[in-house]
Amino acid sequence: MDRRLSIFAICCLTALAVTSVPAKALPNPEPTGCAFVCQNGDPCEGCRALIGGVLTYTTCGQYWGRPANDLDGDGAVDTQDNCRCLANANQANCDGDAYGDACDFQDNSWAKITTGTSRCYLDEDDHIYQVTLEFYYQDVYRSSCTGQSCYKKYLRGSVNCSPTADLFNCCKSKWIPQSDCGGAWNTDQCGLPRCSF
Repeated sequence: MDRRLSIFAICCLTALAVTSVPAKALPNPEPTGCAFVCQNGDPCEGCRALIGGVLTYTTCGQYWGRPANDLDGDGAVDTQDNCRCLANANQANCDGDAYGDACDFQDNSWAKITTGTSRCYLDEDDHIYQVTLEFYYQDVYRSSCTGQSCYKKYLRGSVNCSPTADLFNCCKSKWIPQSDCGGAWNTDQCGLPRCSF
């Protein structure tokens, strides 16, 4: 379903169920549809408001009794509100982007605190004419908002060896640092949780 249509349905169907209640008395408004404007002629009687004695189609936020310039009613006008449709009077915004913490689904405060200097995964891929050894390293990131750390695994590089070659010696002859060639192969030892970015 189209997002606009679903917002319309949620807001307006909710409002239809309580049309006999004065707008300012309606509790717990549905926040995501606060700015949706009900158009004249739509089957949405609940999103009409009595403004200046005239029954007028308006935004869902206004229908819920909020000011036209503060549709979530949190005291921050829409032009300066970093969560227009979700009340957040404190306007907290840990990562400093365009969205307040209350409605921000992406933490942009991640910073790299450790750069990987050795492999955490050595993957051996067998092909018809060669064997490819892929070296994965990891960097460690930390969120300044939550203090949580995550591990970003990435392909550092690869070498190709003959399928009949001694892979350990081939690895040592083609890859630096040679220490990456030791230990368990095909075992992912990179840290968890993995970064989502």
